Amino acid sequence: MILGPTLAVVLAFLGAISPPPSPTFPTVRAAWRPSEAALLDRHCEVLHDRRVDRARRRLAWTSLDDVSPALVMAVLASEDRRFREHAGVDPRALTAAVLQRLRGGAPRGGSTLTMQLAGLLDPALRRRREPRGLAEKWRQIRLAQAL
Repeated sequence: MILGPTLAVVLAFLGAISPPPSPTFPTVRAAWRPSEAALLDRHCEVLHDRRVDRARRRLAWTSLDDVSPALVMAVLASEDRRFREHAGVDPRALTAAVLQRLRGGAPRGGSTLTMQLAGLLDPALRRRREPRGLAEKWRQIRLAQAL
């Protein structure tokens, strides 16, 4: 079967592409800007608030200590059940997604939370209307592993 050797060559080529450097937490935190701005009086009371970025909705930065543990557990249960069992990429989920697609089934997600984060952090991976190509998916996997 030719698919095996061809796939091996493609993956070897893509393996030679190094992932982009992972941004540091302080860099990401410093660049964060909420989509809302507030006009305050001299006593720091809000006089008026307004949405200043209509392109996307970003709330104020929330410390992890302020997030309910129940919410964290709910997100992990719905988005990445094996989050604590893998190093950024879940081979079982990716394999299941590929097999379902090869069998003609509806596309399903195989991305982990870390892969989703990689897609948000790297401008080249930001979601568009069309699905990611093989090279983009490989870049996302490599960045998730680096994270």
